[in-house]
Amino acid sequence: MTNDHNKSIQRTLGAYYTAQLTVNYIVQQTLPHLKKNSKILDPAAGDGYFLKEFKKHGANSNQLFAYDVDPLAIKKLKKITPFAIFKDSLQELDGTYDIIVGNPPYSSNECDYIKKFRKKLRKDFYPVPPSNLYSLFFLQSLRHLKEGGIMSMILLDSFISNTYYKPFREIILQDCKIKEIVLAPRKLFHKMDADVRTAILTIEKCTGLDKIDERNNHEVRLVDRVNTENEYWTSTQVQTVKQKEFLKMPESSFFINIPKKIIELIITSKTPLENFLGGGTGISTGNDKKFLKKSMDVKNNANWVGYYKNGIRGSYFYEPTMFIEKNYKKNSDKVSNFMLRNEKFFFKEGITCSSVGVGFSASYLPPGNLFGVNANFFTDDEVELYYALGLLNSKIAKYILKAIFNRTNNVSSKYIKRLPYLSPTPKMKKQISKIVKNIVDNLKKDYGYDYSQTQQNLDDYFFQIYNITEKDRKHVEYFVSDIYNRL
Repeated sequence: MTNDHNKSIQRTLGAYYTAQLTVNYIVQQTLPHLKKNSKILDPAAGDGYFLKEFKKHGANSNQLFAYDVDPLAIKKLKKITPFAIFKDSLQELDGTYDIIVGNPPYSSNECDYIKKFRKKLRKDFYPVPPSNLYSLFFLQSLRHLKEGGIMSMILLDSFISNTYYKPFREIILQDCKIKEIVLAPRKLFHKMDADVRTAILTIEKCTGLDKIDERNNHEVRLVDRVNTENEYWTSTQVQTVKQKEFLKMPESSFFINIPKKIIELIITSKTPLENFLGGGTGISTGNDKKFLKKSMDVKNNANWVGYYKNGIRGSYFYEPTMFIEKNYKKNSDKVSNFMLRNEKFFFKEGITCSSVGVGFSASYLPPGNLFGVNANFFTDDEVELYYALGLLNSKIAKYILKAIFNRTNNVSSKYIKRLPYLSPTPKMKKQISKIVKNIVDNLKKDYGYDYSQTQQNLDDYFFQIYNITEKDRKHVEYFVSDIYNRL
């Protein structure tokens, strides 16, 4: 297969061929189930690396089954097994199998395949939406896995906590015993120009109401992000939990290497941030190029106001770079995709949060401005406002949002609203609020103002308020110090 052909197939299907050590590890997870009569499937076989590895461990060609939609791949696969099948396994998979392995395509809901078959995919895989091909491949394979069979695949790690994969997680929890989740190396596919975060998910099919206790009490092995493939076998960042613990989490989210006390905090908290602050997303213009202007183009023009779209530009305070017409109504009345949400908070003082990016930050939103589809929060209580701003920029909040609630690059308002909101004594709350307001006021005067020591003091307060032990604090600080490589 030529490099050009490889890249073309990759772009179309989101297919990235798996590194050999990862292949070895995945196959090894299934070997205890390998028997002389085992049927082994790779539903998106590509170059057949997984099947070749099984042959090294004694499987014969007649045990191996390979599906692929690339005719050139099928020609190569025929040399490995007579059962190399040129079909789309999402729509034409046949038979049942004892072992299923693979690295399915990672294409989002905007890829040509999903666009073409969206209606059918929604029906065939309900209640799992066609958010990404990998979840559909996994679900289709699970349907064709024998009871007691084993499956191990490398997937995008978005399935761990992203809200879109709640139905996917629920199916896994009700039909499987999760053997292991391993966060693969951050740069596993960088050689193929793919900056994706992945995880190896290994399950045993275990269905039926009579097996609820067996599933719930099953011990799940969780391995935090490894730096290299060699660490699959040697990592010390390992956590073991009963599967039922995931059922207690919001949206049945999975978690990996999270301190027990912090998990308990999430599960038992009865006071989310949304109980104290209102808000959410604001204006979606549908065409930013048409409806927004740069600040230099509307300087001192009273008809245009700041448009806060992504607070990642700075914690606590930043000047907006884009502006929108103050009379936004004239556009919303005429343009169908110019959408308004939370209009009652427009032009009010509040907090604007980042929505896209590895990191997370929250900034003061001055009165008289408008905001976009990132998360924005409001309260008429000034002490509450600045206290919340301090909390959202704290290390413990960033840890909960990024390590637990959503390990992807997107933190929407729904995740932030869930943040456990613990209030200290009124005196301490006022003190924290005053400190945070002072940071904002100083940044207004000098954007280069250094508040690092003050931030450390604020973190001390919030670790105390959230009753975080010294050991767990070090864990949180380690994660937050390099979120990009810790996710």
